[in-house]
Amino acid sequence: MRMSARVDGAQSLVRKLDRFTEATSNKIQRQVLMEAGEIIADRARELVPVDSGDLRGSITVSDKVRAYDGQGLTLGIGGPVTIYIGPQRGSKPDGFYGHMVEWGTVKMAAQPFMRPAFDSTRGQVQSRIRNDLAAAIAKAARG
Repeated sequence: MRMSARVDGAQSLVRKLDRFTEATSNKIQRQVLMEAGEIIADRARELVPVDSGDLRGSITVSDKVRAYDGQGLTLGIGGPVTIYIGPQRGSKPDGFYGHMVEWGTVKMAAQPFMRPAFDSTRGQVQSRIRNDLAAAIAKAARG
């Protein structure tokens, strides 16, 4: 016995699934995370102790890990995209000593600014990521 079936709307469904893939692409994830990362960076710039202003000026958001050498924070949403937030080493101004300010040294007490910035903006950052990704997915679903 032979059976056949016809599915109406399959091509439309495939197109919508393709748009969903685009809405959650690395490019969209990067954009969403960069914008959310700026929330943390702005708060860190407010909290960082200022002497010359170089450390504050070096706090950036980037997708390039080499500039950070382990200082600062990383932000990701479970995909291949990761954003780095914190003082940038080798930049102008140079924030090479950010980790010493954050964690202290044998000669200087810690003056944390990155962790408090993250902690105080966590809810806002999560909401921003959730809302921006939801908007991108809804836009893709509408076509």
